[in-house]
Amino acid sequence: MGSSFGSDDVFMDISGIAKGDDFPRAIEQAIGEAKVILVVIGPEWNREDRLSAEHDWVGQEIALALKRRIPILPVLVNGATFPKKVPRPLRRLLNTNAIELRDTRWEVDVQQVATAVKIILSPDLAKQVRAHRKTFRIFVIHDLAISDGDRIWQERCRTILSGSLNRWSKTPLSVKVRFFSSADLLSSASETVPVERLRDTTARLLSYGMQLGDLNEGLSRNITPSDRWVHTARMLGIWLLDEKVRRRISTAFLKDVKSFGPVLIFAYSVGAVVAYEAFAREQDVVNNRVFVTFGSPLGIPEVRASFGGRIEELSGARLWLNFFNPIDTPFATRLRIKRYPSKNFTEFKISFPSRSADSEAVEEYLNHVRTRQDFWSFVTTIAPSERVKRSTPSELLFKGRPQRRRALLVGIGEYPDRDKRLLGCINDVYLMSTVLQEMGFESENIAVVMNQRATAVHLRERLQWLLDEAGDGDERIFYFSGHGATIPSLDTAETTNLTQEVLATYDFDWSAESSINDRFLAELYSQLPFSTRLILILDCGFPWIADQVSRRGTRGLNPPVDIQSMLRWDAMYQMWVAPSSTLHSGPDFSLGRGISVLPTKVRGRTFRAKQKLLERTYHHKGPYLPVVMAACSQRELCHEFRQGNIWYGVFTYAFAQSIRMFRYAGARDRATLKQLISRVHQRLMTLGVGQTPRLVGPSRVVDLPIL
Repeated sequence: MGSSFGSDDVFMDISGIAKGDDFPRAIEQAIGEAKVILVVIGPEWNREDRLSAEHDWVGQEIALALKRRIPILPVLVNGATFPKKVPRPLRRLLNTNAIELRDTRWEVDVQQVATAVKIILSPDLAKQVRAHRKTFRIFVIHDLAISDGDRIWQERCRTILSGSLNRWSKTPLSVKVRFFSSADLLSSASETVPVERLRDTTARLLSYGMQLGDLNEGLSRNITPSDRWVHTARMLGIWLLDEKVRRRISTAFLKDVKSFGPVLIFAYSVGAVVAYEAFAREQDVVNNRVFVTFGSPLGIPEVRASFGGRIEELSGARLWLNFFNPIDTPFATRLRIKRYPSKNFTEFKISFPSRSADSEAVEEYLNHVRTRQDFWSFVTTIAPSERVKRSTPSELLFKGRPQRRRALLVGIGEYPDRDKRLLGCINDVYLMSTVLQEMGFESENIAVVMNQRATAVHLRERLQWLLDEAGDGDERIFYFSGHGATIPSLDTAETTNLTQEVLATYDFDWSAESSINDRFLAELYSQLPFSTRLILILDCGFPWIADQVSRRGTRGLNPPVDIQSMLRWDAMYQMWVAPSSTLHSGPDFSLGRGISVLPTKVRGRTFRAKQKLLERTYHHKGPYLPVVMAACSQRELCHEFRQGNIWYGVFTYAFAQSIRMFRYAGARDRATLKQLISRVHQRLMTLGVGQTPRLVGPSRVVDLPIL
């Protein structure tokens, strides 16, 4: 302050009084001569006895300044907030806008304090600022209950939002912030939701959250759900199960947004789900506004299913930005909304050094360096009627168009257990790469992962590379040659009543985390544009029943004894079966089916009727579904084959021969996927192999030309 106004014009109550002076008289004289008073507020101000003592000089100084109506500027230091309670003479202090001084940006914040003091001291400058000051309205929706602690958090958010905007804005901004909490409305509705259904849904969401934590970086595999996890899962469960409450919250939220008229809307955690639900139904409300989601559970399958299995862009929004932190708990997910071409959606991946909870995580999102540099600088350049242009700064710029064709080829033959090793998988990968290049794929757009490198973690990274930037008209192929397996899937009561087909990675240990399963794949592909073409080619088997014993030269792992012990012995069929019985006809390609569109049965409506209603409400056709070409049917073994002295998977060998037959006949551009799989089947019968390849996918796609 001394460098800005001169040391003689700055008085500090401790150092500014000489030894021997009458302290009360010196304080009263200094306050009487002051033009503006800075009140430095530290964390200790939240003690109830901090300002209530009879001889507390700070309280007396503030009370005297307020009585004489001298301008006061509160300055928050060391992460302090306004105290919950102050003596009656000081209550007007709580209505004063504060400035925060932070150690990480001390010089910038001190300069902001000096600027504020100059505006107060100069009447002409203050009038000029007020004349040019624009009101920037911000709306924040979250899922925290309204309590004294959350009101303090709201004040901290106001401080961060106001400081960030004015730090980047070329002209001063008057920031108004309104908060909307969905927690109280959801909690009041819990009595109308059946207890058992709410418990089961909450447990299923927690189970997913644990799996999500396992897959995300930076988390150990043995995480105990915190109170925050349980709170969020419960709020989501109520929202999923009670449609009337969902509509009531949506109506109240939209009413507040319309009356307040914000430029910027922040939605955190369950608040992101509530806000998207409202805007998806009434998209005109979000027109010309900036929508920001963080810590969003919108990507959870059960939540996405309530929107018809798919999250779409909000076409009227000026910008929709999603901040994704892979080590934020609970239930922070990527949205994977199509990006090429994208009208107004983009996503930032950021991370915190620690897993913060409740309000701390919100503040870290808002105050993160990427938020400050890449987002606030962009928001402050937007005029109220301006649309987002392609000249947006930094990472808001969409990068160049990725390759239209990509393929990921995986071959695992040298499994750690020598008895499970295969002979033809590496040859399969080279054969498939040759066929794809003959069909026009560039070699640099074909990624190959083999043997020891094909761990679960690495394959997930490669699959994200394959699908993350897929856009309209793009072609993506995932090929797997190795072992498949069928593992039990536990429900919320920890009983085995489901089975799940998985691809066995190099480090497979009969757990979902060490495999590539349908849930993970569905997370990647369910948001793809419908014109994208994704084909999964699986040269592996998924044995499960006891009389289907895999042997040398076949692909597919039999469950170990401890896994089989969870099965039920069927005396009639003399075989082990899953408790819910898998003895149904037809192929069972869970890897191609992905997640269910509807997690719960809706009373009074058929599945298709409910699906049509969701499509009509949210204006899309449901989740994206890929094409799956599998080497054998459910009850068959998948064989290897030796051509001369070279081993192949017999399905891959027949597949390559069939493609080349169509090519040599000049019919490749006319042959459909359905015709291709029929030709492969004929070729397998010619080779004397008893396995039936299967084709699963949308009818409009399987009847299209091969590529």
